[in-house]
Formats: sequence, structure tokens, C-alpha cells
Amino acid sequence: WRLGLQSIGARLEVAMARVTRLVSIDLDGTLVRGDPITLALARHLGREAEALALESRFARGEIDNATLAAITGAHFAGLTVADLAPALAALPLIGGIAETLAALRARGFVVVLGTITWQFAARYFQRRFGFDAASGTAMDEADGHLTGKVTRTFGPADKPGFVAAAARRHGIDLSACAAIGDAASDLPLFRQVGLSIALNATPAAKAAATVALDTGDLTDVLAWLLPEA
Repeated sequence: WRLGLQSIGARLEVAMARVTRLVSIDLDGTLVRGDPITLALARHLGREAEALALESRFARGEIDNATLAAITGAHFAGLTVADLAPALAALPLIGGIAETLAALRARGFVVVLGTITWQFAARYFQRRFGFDAASGTAMDEADGHLTGKVTRTFGPADKPGFVAAAARRHGIDLSACAAIGDAASDLPLFRQVGLSIALNATPAAKAAATVALDTGDLTDVLAWLLPEA
């Protein structure tokens, strides 16, 4: 059963405890399946081996997130998002994204992309599916071209602030926000929102979330976001 071990009773308890009005959805590992966006883009640029070596250095603590972003960001200098669109369009996605957003929008939800990947990539998916906002590590642009210069590194600890700001713009409290994610980068946000959904997630994310789902179709989250439906 693709909704996992959660019971109908638990759904009713969630429904009684809160009313959700804003949903933040992670990108890598949640909407995008398989390799992360950074690796897919590196492969597109012929820099996959270099990207993997940098990720290994980061994992060993030899470089920090800002240094990793600065080095890899330089690879995009002079390119446009259109140059990278074929790689982004080819990424494997979970099913039901458009249908889920349509259902939420019909109920007046605000839906944002809360991700730590490149913001230009997140905005590609924002435009493609109609998200209200997108976070991410920001890069400067000039005359429509990426400069390769990182203007802001966005990490897991920044996700709650991004969602809180989006909520304030719409007069929504964090207790009426939900987060959908799959890994450690989602944990700071999981701790702040009223409802957290670990989707095809790591054990740590599942343990921290209100609900854990294993499914290939995003529409399955609607049972928790719209529990009376």
C-alpha cells in the first residue's frame, strides 16, 4: 500500500489538529528523482567527474558549502538558463506534480519550492508548474546571462526563514504551513511547520516528520493536506 503504514485515524487526527494553507515542497529527491540537479547540470557541461570530486571533498569537510557553490558556480559563467533547460527538462520527476498543484490551488493554497539547489534551476520548475515562489542558492545575472558569481548561498537553516517570509506575505502563520521533503536538508523546516511529510525519505527525515509516505505519485500527499477530500 503506497501510503505506507499511516492509519485513517491518524489522518483524522491531523485534520482536527490544523488547517493547512501554505505548502513548501523540496526539489532534489522529492520532486526530482535520481541524481541531484547539481550533478545533472555538471554532466550536461561535461564536468561530472569534477563535480563528484568536489562533493567528496565537501563530504569529508575539506570545503564548506559556500566554497563548493563558488567553485561550481563559476562553471555557469556566460550561459543562459535556456542553455541549461534541456538538462533540466530531462530530469526524472515524481508523477502527479501538475495535478497536485491544481488541486491545492483550487482550494486556495499557496505552494512554494523550498530548496537549497541553484535558484535559477528552482525558478525553471517554478515557471513550469506554477509555484508561487522558489528559494535556492542565488547567482548574479547580466544581460540574461549567468555570471558564475554566487550572490547568496542557501542552506538547510535558511528554509524556515524562506517559508516564514512567504507565509507572512499571505497573512499565514507557520502553524498553518506544511513541508514536504526527503532528507536532512528538510529537518530545520520540519521542526517549524505545523505539518511535515517525509516523501520517499531517509530514515532520519521519516523519524522527524508528522507523516511518512513512500509513493511514486505526488497526489498521494493530498490525503494529508486535504484530509476531508
